[in-house]
Amino acid sequence: MKVSELLVRIRQHISDVDAIEYEDAELYGYINDGIRYLSAILITARDPECVSEITVSSDTALPDDFFALAGQFPIYIANGTIKLLYSAGGPVDVRYFASKPSVSAVDDLIPFKDVFMGILARIIAIYALNRNEFDCTQDLALLDRELQAFTGAKAQGS
Repeated sequence: MKVSELLVRIRQHISDVDAIEYEDAELYGYINDGIRYLSAILITARDPECVSEITVSSDTALPDDFFALAGQFPIYIANGTIKLLYSAGGPVDVRYFASKPSVSAVDDLIPFKDVFMGILARIIAIYALNRNEFDCTQDLALLDRELQAFTGAKAQGS
């Protein structure tokens, strides 16, 4: 899904389809906040949606999107660098949990599968509505139920 499509969905959630209350630039900030929040939730749930891989040789810079290792590997991390515990085996493929990248243009793709778009749109709407101190209690409760159902379903499938 493109940012432009998500913006339409968000504007429907926040009752601003004519773009009177919120400028796109402001919503981009909320979209990026939502991407970071959903990334953290999925990483905490150990969802493979947020797993990336890097090939590590002797001294490899820690990727900017690095959050945590996804498994056990013969490496250690020091001063922003990934180092091998031994050098005899050559490069090692390391899997890690990564936060999803931010967006900055209407043609950018949202970095999640479509199955996550409803949850992401609700998170972003809550951020936007919170600006004006709207009561988001029901939205938060609904989001909590959606996240529980989603992570529960993922747990059942793994």
